Amino acid sequence: MAVGKVNSTNPPENAGKIKANINGQEEEFVYNVKAGHTKDGYTPKVGDDVNFTPGGSNVATGIEKLVTKDPTCRLSGPSQPVPAGTRVTLTYETFNATRAVFDNGIGEVPVGQGSILYTVTGDVRITLTVSNNSGQSESTTITIFVS
Repeated sequence: MAVGKVNSTNPPENAGKIKANINGQEEEFVYNVKAGHTKDGYTPKVGDDVNFTPGGSNVATGIEKLVTKDPTCRLSGPSQPVPAGTRVTLTYETFNATRAVFDNGIGEVPVGQGSILYTVTGDVRITLTVSNNSGQSESTTITIFVS
């Protein structure tokens, strides 16, 4: 992966150019949204800092906006003990994150706001870890007690 800055766009074709410093040299890479060069429907805008994969013929692929603010998250669940076997709702919210992952076998969830159902079998600590594509991360943990 490389980091660069979008320096031109051509909206009718959703194409443009990215400037990046590769091995000490400034290079320019072209991209085309319609050809699938961007991730998750991202449309680059002039001035955006981006992560991308530099390729042959100076084509950029895998383009995603570089998130530089610290990721944060909130997590809530039952505030009182629950009987074993109870399905509880865990509600979460993420900010400035590109990835959100729960432990305890729950796995990855979409960033933003959401909720999941979790079956409590005993006292448990559940951690949500969020990260951004700059390598920064944060975790928050809740404890659910069985009555």
